[in-house]
Amino acid sequence: MNMKQNIRTSDMHYVGFWKRFDAFTIDLVIIITISFTLYSLFTLLFQGHRDNKAFGTLTWTILFLYNIYFVNKSGATPGKKFLKLKVVNRNFKKPTLKQVVLRELLGRSADNLTLFMGYVIIIFNKKKRALHDIIGGTYVVTQE
Repeated sequence: MNMKQNIRTSDMHYVGFWKRFDAFTIDLVIIITISFTLYSLFTLLFQGHRDNKAFGTLTWTILFLYNIYFVNKSGATPGKKFLKLKVVNRNFKKPTLKQVVLRELLGRSADNLTLFMGYVIIIFNKKKRALHDIIGGTYVVTQE
């Protein structure tokens, strides 16, 4: 789906928890593969010194950068693209960089600090927004 196409908003549907979870799972496989590869290279460079905290920090950093890059560039991460989902603003356009950064950094941090309840609220609101969507002023939609 090209974000520059004229989109009929009547064809848009808000995406629920499980479809978003599936997209996140695809992205997580990619992110962990990147993290593990980089971590393995660092381990080799530093003569086998392993630090699980460093691996976790690296993975979270890659997660944030990955989401910011892909959502800002095309409105969707590879997992979302594969499932034909996209992140949009209230006008069904690609979100601004500011919206993306708020969504991914502040919003996802808030999701995690609330013990993932920020994701659970998707189930209870009509537009299926997570806490990070509310903070970023975004929605996840699919065009059918």
